[in-house]
Amino acid sequence: MAKTRGFATDSEEFVGDIVAVAVGITSNSGYVGLCSLMGSVAQMKEAGIERAGKLLAHVGERASTLLGDHSRESMWHEPAEPSFT
Repeated sequence: MAKTRGFATDSEEFVGDIVAVAVGITSNSGYVGLCSLMGSVAQMKEAGIERAGKLLAHVGERASTLLGDHSRESMWHEPAEPSFT
């Protein structure tokens, strides 16, 4: 599911009252790391878990492209919003 929507989530699976959203970062050589966002259940629900995931997927796509993985360029066609405000 993470591959089709561009991000993975963890909702209190490892730590109570914590939700995390994460994306993989790749380069032209393959996987290099990840970028994640974590917060309390209340904070993440307020920010919007799906929205946060889409924004983070965009960050992962951009970072990966800058590192030379052009296969992910324009993978996610929805425009990212610039902030959580």
